[in-house]
Amino acid sequence: MPIVLVFEDVQPMTFPYSTSLATDVINTYGPVFAKDVVTNHSIIIVNKVDNAPCTASSFAFSRSSSGSVDEIARNNFTVDAANTKATYSVGCLRVDPVSNTRTIENVLEADHESTIITTTSSADTTKENSTSLTFDGIQFSTDDACIMFGANQEFRIRYGKSEASNGANLLVMEAKNTLTGQYDVKTSISDA
Repeated sequence: MPIVLVFEDVQPMTFPYSTSLATDVINTYGPVFAKDVVTNHSIIIVNKVDNAPCTASSFAFSRSSSGSVDEIARNNFTVDAANTKATYSVGCLRVDPVSNTRTIENVLEADHESTIITTTSSADTTKENSTSLTFDGIQFSTDDACIMFGANQEFRIRYGKSEASNGANLLVMEAKNTLTGQYDVKTSISDA
């Protein structure tokens, strides 16, 4: 059962707050619920079992006028079992257009080696692409992803799997046709 604290006629404290006071609050209180918390620092401490990974999370919810509450976003902070590699991930609400199922989908995951951005098509939820940024370069998880250029996506570079007349793969550079809105091939390079 949650504990709700109500404060009335409380004298505001001056910044910065005492670190010993903050430590006492962290060490002695369980779950605390508050409305409109303003802070310039936030500390999350979670007890970690030795030789086991650990995750701390924060959640955002929205409350409709009917009173229903829905999770809309989630932040996860994870450290590996050796306490040598941390990962930060962000999840956002996605509502399946067919089943109306509400899920929190990972859209961003980052550690010191890579940043992965994942997107899902709203029209076809079976289509998903993860773009990975690493020291070695940019990598897409699907063959039909491309890099767009221009405010109106006037140019793009894409991979064409087996698109050459001999069945070879192509690296294709295209420009958007202003009359049709389709992309016209300007040049391509074959891997054969």
